Amino acid sequence: MRRANALNEAVAGEIRAALARRRWPAGELARRLGENEMWLSRRLRGSQPMTLSDIERIADTLAMSPSELIASAVRMAAQTTVAKVSVAERLKDGRPKGREGARPKGRGDRHGPKSAVEQEIRRPTWRTNPGDVSQQRNAA
Repeated sequence: MRRANALNEAVAGEIRAALARRRWPAGELARRLGENEMWLSRRLRGSQPMTLSDIERIADTLAMSPSELIASAVRMAAQTTVAKVSVAERLKDGRPKGREGARPKGRGDRHGPKSAVEQEIRRPTWRTNPGDVSQQRNAA
């Protein structure tokens, strides 16, 4: 079932790309198909799987053959998979996984412990007694 979802996603992506190449909004394709926008949206989002007859109708409307639409979708899915694998390989070779090698928490870290000086600097000034401020001015 997972493979069918991947194929549906790939075909939906290729339909979106074909719409972009033609500079058509999705509503235009739905109108030309004689369907409402929700019908098309459900298929492009994957909440309703596309049938072969749906793919055939959409391909005809986009002036493509169904086999061309599916083949193009499979090619794009394969390229995306290769790109994801190469990124995963780079991560495996170049960066540690999990918490290994992560920056240790310490002073000045957003969630780490703060020194007494940092806590003192961040103490709000609005809590100062106005009488204390005037006495400090007179002392200076």
